[in-house]
Amino acid sequence: MGKPAVRRAVLVYAGLLGVLASAACGGAPREQTTMAVTAAPRLGDIRPPASAIPLPSDRAAGDGIAVYRPGRTKGPVYLLTSTGTQYALPVLGDTAPPSPVPSPGASAAEPLPPDAYEVDPMFGVSLSPDGRYLARPVYPRLTEIRDLRGTAVLRLATGELPQAWSADGSRLIVRVADGGFKEHYVAVEIRTGGRTTLTACAGLELGAVLADGLVLCVPPRGNMEDRFVPRVAGVADFRVETLDGQVRREFHVDLRDRLKERGQPMWFQDVSADGRQVLISMLEQTFAASAEDGSVLAEVVPPSEPGWLVAGFRGDQVYLQRLVEAGSPSPISEPVVYAVWNPRGYPEPQLTFPAGAQVRLTGRAFF
Repeated sequence: MGKPAVRRAVLVYAGLLGVLASAACGGAPREQTTMAVTAAPRLGDIRPPASAIPLPSDRAAGDGIAVYRPGRTKGPVYLLTSTGTQYALPVLGDTAPPSPVPSPGASAAEPLPPDAYEVDPMFGVSLSPDGRYLARPVYPRLTEIRDLRGTAVLRLATGELPQAWSADGSRLIVRVADGGFKEHYVAVEIRTGGRTTLTACAGLELGAVLADGLVLCVPPRGNMEDRFVPRVAGVADFRVETLDGQVRREFHVDLRDRLKERGQPMWFQDVSADGRQVLISMLEQTFAASAEDGSVLAEVVPPSEPGWLVAGFRGDQVYLQRLVEAGSPSPISEPVVYAVWNPRGYPEPQLTFPAGAQVRLTGRAFF
């Protein structure tokens, strides 16, 4: 598909993000455990350009929709914008390494040798939910945040590891090592560079920072660093707190009567942009639940054919990914497909990338 067709497809996609809505937010009868989603038209395939313009440093590039690398392990990395333009991101190692930035209150870090270790250009890459900011590694343990609507660049301190965007894209949560195995989390204000240390989620794990600035605290995947965490299979407790740990509300999700297999491990996967739904995953099942009262809204069931997975929320919609690689079980790789989940029919593809591509769409989490 040529560039004009890609541009039209992406413009339609950008508009649909604000128009399509899941009826899960609107109160489908809970006993039906379904979430109605407006059907969306197919938007077309994305292919790497014959020649891509380098990401400009002296002008705006436009909101991003995806960052992708056509090959699984090596090759150029492209930024796809809402206008359909594709920019080639700088190849790591082509420029001199930047000077390390010490964490606030820490001594200056020693420069790392150029061959200390390679950086995967897709590791830690993410676009904020609104597509405005691009986070990407520029050197080992260094991450830059680029404002795609302008030219501003914010460099994180050395060793600050991005974890998740806030739902509105104004904050980035980073993990900071205290030395040894201790860590803490810091909320970085993208526009000002201001930092707030989080003291929330005692006994739980940080799941997300919501659009209203509150923190979603989620069940830990393993034991906490200082104690054993007792669990009841199929049951999860959540809290919503301020950054300094004041509890605003709690909710409890009980899936015990919906599990196909008892004793499945369960974990928090994602939260919708409006903060009203959470996705809870297990090895073979995924559920959407209310973040207000914990009621189960639906079981998210992908198509039965191989390769379909629940990718998470994009806005307030549940997205699926289809990833079929050679030998799993297809003898050849197939295109990577992202589609809106439709409980009443086959998911309608929204974006399709080359077989074997690594893709990061706009969204909260760093995958």
